[in-house]
Amino acid sequence: MNAFAYKPKRPQNRIFRLIENRKKSILFGIIFLALILTTFSRKGFISRFFLDAEVQELRENVEALKREQTILKNERERILHDPLTQEHIAREEHGMIRPGETVYRILPAK
Repeated sequence: MNAFAYKPKRPQNRIFRLIENRKKSILFGIIFLALILTTFSRKGFISRFFLDAEVQELRENVEALKREQTILKNERERILHDPLTQEHIAREEHGMIRPGETVYRILPAK
């Protein structure tokens, strides 16, 4: 074989050809890094997905608490201004009776 003869190159892998070309490898690295950062960083897509789910859950909790607050406000108004509600609470929770009434308590069998 002649020393000055053309030596055929071995076929190289795409990655090796990309590494040899400096501009392409730098561009590839930047794009790869940007992709990793936008996907897995604190402000990335995955974090955003979990935060959206948490925000939705918190909004549902707020709505449930607002409904409960409305119910409690209505109950408070009934207690303050409705004499029948006041009497019911006095009898049931505090064991109060009217003058002349007799209370019979039935105890469960042993």
